[in-house]
Amino acid sequence: MPYICNDLQLQVQTHHLLCDAVFNVAYGRHCWVHLQGTVITRHKQAQVVKQKLDGTPVERMVMTPVLSHIDIIADAFWEANLDILQ
Repeated sequence: MPYICNDLQLQVQTHHLLCDAVFNVAYGRHCWVHLQGTVITRHKQAQVVKQKLDGTPVERMVMTPVLSHIDIIADAFWEANLDILQ
């Protein structure tokens, strides 16, 4: 029967020890950026695309890719990126 642990912190520590022992992956040696993952989102941004004959700029809304190293499971990501859910 597999060992079942209800303590999350102990599960995480056990997971890290197993990964280090079996695969030589020690989470303490890696930068936090590589542990969370990379997310690419697109944000609306006003950009000058051309100018009229009188010199006034013409702006359009364009989708600009943004690279982030963030935890997408946490609520903070979804609150900051509400337009993804629409």
